[in-house]
Amino acid sequence: MKTPRFPSHEWAFDRIDAGERAAAWNWELHREAGSKGIPWLKLSKAQRREVCDYFAQGFTIQETDLAAGALALKVCEGTGEGVHVLRINWQVGVGKVKAALEAWAEKAAPDQSRVGTHAPKKGRQDQARAWLEDLAIFRAYKRGMKGSAIRGLLARLFGKRSTDSKTSDQHLRKACRDTAERIETLPHPFRITDVFPSMRLR
Repeated sequence: MKTPRFPSHEWAFDRIDAGERAAAWNWELHREAGSKGIPWLKLSKAQRREVCDYFAQGFTIQETDLAAGALALKVCEGTGEGVHVLRINWQVGVGKVKAALEAWAEKAAPDQSRVGTHAPKKGRQDQARAWLEDLAIFRAYKRGMKGSAIRGLLARLFGKRSTDSKTSDQHLRKACRDTAERIETLPHPFRITDVFPSMRLR
């Protein structure tokens, strides 16, 4: 089901493979925030794999000099990663350094609800799918649609998981508020299409 005002590639996220949902969520969130990227559902398989690899990259602790850190910061923005230059006093012994690093990591780690990639919350087995649904609701509201119309259009997204609470007007409004907040917490002026210029809309 689609309308000229709301084409399916802007909301039919049930068509996204399970293994691509986290990357698709981040990609679409950046699009909503102003990155002029091609819709995820219009990317080629190779392009989707490239973006998936980008959002899957990670590290625990690694050394970097100030120049490399400054360069990497732009690349890491919006991915849930961070580049940190640490001064370590090895004279205190490895044990104390490890304890200090653990304490530092606990303090420095960002709130997972406020970074570009997110860990699932307890009780929601597929957070990326849930947030893609919220994004679809947000986009429907932006196009002037209301409760019953949104429920009809997005029925395929909810599917067998549809419940009164999931599709209630209160839930739909909360989905919009939560999505707006997630967009606001993205780093600016970073754009994911700066990393993938070939995937910008022409």
